[in-house]
Amino acid sequence: MPREHWSHQFDFFVTLLGYGVGSGTFIKFPFYCMGNGGGAFLILFIFFTIIGAIPCTFVEMTIGQYSQSGPVNVWNLCPSFKGLGLGAVICAWFFHSYYNVTFSWFMYYLFYSFSEVLPWDNCNNTWNSPTCISSTNFRTFTNVSIPYNGSEIGNTPNITGVTAAEEFWK
Repeated sequence: MPREHWSHQFDFFVTLLGYGVGSGTFIKFPFYCMGNGGGAFLILFIFFTIIGAIPCTFVEMTIGQYSQSGPVNVWNLCPSFKGLGLGAVICAWFFHSYYNVTFSWFMYYLFYSFSEVLPWDNCNNTWNSPTCISSTNFRTFTNVSIPYNGSEIGNTPNITGVTAAEEFWK
């Protein structure tokens, strides 16, 4: 059985783009960029992408297209790189196994975010415990927070409980 070929170069480009850029890129990248130094992280990310990721991917695709072999057999060309293809396939398998779960969480919260009243905004749901704390439990006047019972507790409330958002997550 002969191997299939791309009908157009655009099909190949869209497949590479879909493999390299997913919803996780848009969700996690700003978080990692902000948490690891902002622009400094972005500079290092672009540097290592240009120096390492793009050449390695380009060589693998070029040799794979020329020899019409998969990612495991591509690296058999050089004996010292023999395990690189198998390692890449194993890493991709692990990534895709947990990425499906992460993507399902993304879709789950996206679905609930279209509801009129967000379920993680209040404690009036069946899954909420008696220690649930929502943003409606406090009325704030200037810098003093006052709970429902009316006793003043100062600028920093000392309340033990779990937020409605955390209970929705769990």
